[in-house]
Amino acid sequence: MGIRGRGARVWQATYGHGTIVESDRAHIRIEFDDHGPRTFSAALVTLEASVVPAPKRAPRRRASGPGRSSAAVTRR
Repeated sequence: MGIRGRGARVWQATYGHGTIVESDRAHIRIEFDDHGPRTFSAALVTLEASVVPAPKRAPRRRASGPGRSSAAVTRR
């Protein structure tokens, strides 16, 4: 996997460390550890390889659907 491959850890001067989540000839989308997702022009962005591991993130919670609010469950 190259520096521009999906899952590669990179460092960018403005946003710091992140993980590449998508890339094609025109764009690279990176999920930064402290700044969230950003999309860059592949031809213009300067990236360096990073050895800093990705931080542990809490698992995503499923969105509650209609009628599943916590208020509806606790009322009697």
